[in-house]
Amino acid sequence: MCIYLNLMILIKIIRGFIRAKRLREQEIQSVIESIQKQITYYNITLQELGYTNVPDDGLARRNSSKGVYYRNEEGQTWSGVGRQPRWLKEALLNGMKKEDFLVKDTEDEIIPLKNI
Repeated sequence: MCIYLNLMILIKIIRGFIRAKRLREQEIQSVIESIQKQITYYNITLQELGYTNVPDDGLARRNSSKGVYYRNEEGQTWSGVGRQPRWLKEALLNGMKKEDFLVKDTEDEIIPLKNI
C-alpha cells in the first residue's frame, strides 16, 4: 500500500512539473514574439545586442527600413519580414491572397480588396 501511495504522489508531482513546463513554454513564446517585433521595428543588429562574435560579413549589416508592404482594412501592417501577423494568417485561411493586401509603391494606400 505504501508503494502505491508513493507512486500516486510521484504522479501528481510529475503532472505539476509538466503543467509548469507548458505554462513556461507559452510565456516564453509570447516574450520571444514581443522581442522579435521590437527588434524588427527598431531594426536592431546582433552587434547592438552585444553579440561581439558575430562576423561582420555584410549579412548582419543594418539595412534601412523597407517600409510597409501589406496593410489590411483596419490599417494593420506587415513589412513582409519575420512571422506573418495573426490578421494576415486568418485572412489567408479565409481565402484571401497576400496580394490582396499589397501597398502601392508610390502611394501609401491600400490596394482595393476583392469582395468577400
